[in-house]
Amino acid sequence: PAGATYKRSAQIFTMAASGVSKDGPQESVLARIPGSDVVIPVFAISVALSMSIFITSTKLGGAGVAGPFPWHIVFMSLAWVAFAVLGLHTYISPSDSSRAERQSWHAGYMMCTAVLTVLGWAMIFWSHEQLPLGHTGGVEIAGGGVKMNRGFIHAAHVSLGYLVIAAVVMQGGMGWYKRRTLQTTGEKVLGW
Repeated sequence: PAGATYKRSAQIFTMAASGVSKDGPQESVLARIPGSDVVIPVFAISVALSMSIFITSTKLGGAGVAGPFPWHIVFMSLAWVAFAVLGLHTYISPSDSSRAERQSWHAGYMMCTAVLTVLGWAMIFWSHEQLPLGHTGGVEIAGGGVKMNRGFIHAAHVSLGYLVIAAVVMQGGMGWYKRRTLQTTGEKVLGW
């Protein structure tokens, strides 16, 4: 089944990146990249900040800081290019830190990802209210058919955005529950 294939692929990726295999600890893929413990976080933060500066600078051709639309881009860039990358990197990278410490950093980064994602959504929601553009990406269902007023790419972006927001909220809740249960009872739950 496709679900089993996906689950196994995710396990292989995680094991390869973290340096763990069914035969026990191995050298991590990330450990083979010189300076990866510094390069990956610095790169992620630099790209996210550069995107944020560009989009808010009218001198560089950006939209400026007025209105909610540029803040949608800034919040989403910081969420997904910086904090999500940092969260994944912290979780799977080789480190002298304890597993509990890495999990705490991972939780913090992913919480920032979730909060910034919701803020990014709120900014685009507010922007669409001001114009008014609606919140369906220009997709209208009327007269027995579907009509796209703003093009397929825009509709796909909006649809994917709503799916990502739902996944972030679900994952955040499950992550919180999993960590809280582990800390309070020592029991591992939701271990797929």
